Amino acid sequence: MELRSIFQSVIALHQEELPLSLKERKQQLPVNKDSIVTVTGIRRCGKSSLLGLTINRLLQNGVKPEQILYIGFDDERFASMQTSNFDEILQAYREMYPTQSLKDVYMFFDEIQLIEGWELFVLRIFKNYCKHIYVTGSTAKMLSGEMASALRGWPD
Repeated sequence: MELRSIFQSVIALHQEELPLSLKERKQQLPVNKDSIVTVTGIRRCGKSSLLGLTINRLLQNGVKPEQILYIGFDDERFASMQTSNFDEILQAYREMYPTQSLKDVYMFFDEIQLIEGWELFVLRIFKNYCKHIYVTGSTAKMLSGEMASALRGWPD
């Protein structure tokens, strides 16, 4: 299966599961802040759950499931992915929703640090297409200071 089809499958599957069944927490990520929101921490500490809770809040506030683009990079199908493949995410989404403007999409990239060169992709999206970007990364691969440094001051 080509990478674009895999991305479409992952996006569609996640949208079908919305809203997500998660326990509410006091900790919340900002929404509609026009920024790159980064969440770092040790493995299994709840980073992905925070993304899910944020997605649920967006849905409660009127965001449509097709405006949610979620990719979890801890998927073995992405193990050989390279920097040059990142644009396939945007192309996959555009094929799925050709009339949906990327500026109105909420992009969630879970464990994105597993793919080398991810920060250039995220910065390009933020500068050119979308101001609602959420990324997570385990401190096992990237310390929180390194993530902020990689994004050159853009994250919250």
